[in-house]
Amino acid sequence: MPDQPSQSIAAPFPAPPPFYHHFTKPNLAQLRRIQKDTPSQPQPNGNGNDHTDSSTSESKPSIDVLSLPPELRYLLPPRPPTPSSTYRSFGSHISLSAPELTLADAGIEQLYPTSPPPQTSSRVEGEAPLPTANPQPHLIALARSMLTTYLSLIGTLSLNPELFGDRVDDLQTICYNMHDLINQYRPHQARETLVLLMEERVEGMREEVRRVREGRERVESVMRELGVKNEEEVGGGLVKEEGKAEDGGDQSEKQRQRSKWRAMEREMEGVS
Repeated sequence: MPDQPSQSIAAPFPAPPPFYHHFTKPNLAQLRRIQKDTPSQPQPNGNGNDHTDSSTSESKPSIDVLSLPPELRYLLPPRPPTPSSTYRSFGSHISLSAPELTLADAGIEQLYPTSPPPQTSSRVEGEAPLPTANPQPHLIALARSMLTTYLSLIGTLSLNPELFGDRVDDLQTICYNMHDLINQYRPHQARETLVLLMEERVEGMREEVRRVREGRERVESVMRELGVKNEEEVGGGLVKEEGKAEDGGDQSEKQRQRSKWRAMEREMEGVS
């Protein structure tokens, strides 16, 4: 049989960008040296005003990216996007300043209310509709409607399959409305995510402080047991015991100090 070409299995995930090889310690050190040698210029505080002062501006080195070697250009973070910037999503360019698209703008029927009843509403005429205060009951109602519509679709397919179009359109409209209600939880989700990250950070710092305090207590306990804590320093040296002979006194003192340090090192190894 003729040799068949080997079929290579595609990777389940795309390869990382090639410029990640440039993020090395020598390149970072070289970039820091360049930033240190480059004169700093005040940067605006982001309010769109070119006039800056020392209280509202931050001095950063102004480095021309094109003047850097190719291996250092990717180490500089890009500038923050401006309100007039655009980003690409699924092949479409979307502006950051574009208003949020509503169901009415997309030509989809809205199945849930977005404002209070007319007799209690204080909304000005022409104002944008208010978001739903509590989307949960509307989501439950839409989920039940989706279930009944699906059962109706099954019955239609069993009797006359050619009439499935209306039920499929109804299911699609219900799904669009449910997704729009779910998107109203996004700000709350972002806030809760930040809260969780901050709580984890605080908990990690508290755990680190607790371990440091435990290590300090163990060291103090060892020092108390060895009698080091009650000794006083005089002229940069420890007070020698009364009646200690001059010959061999320094040597015995050094041996005691070495034994104390060895005991403390053993305790610190247990802490770490």
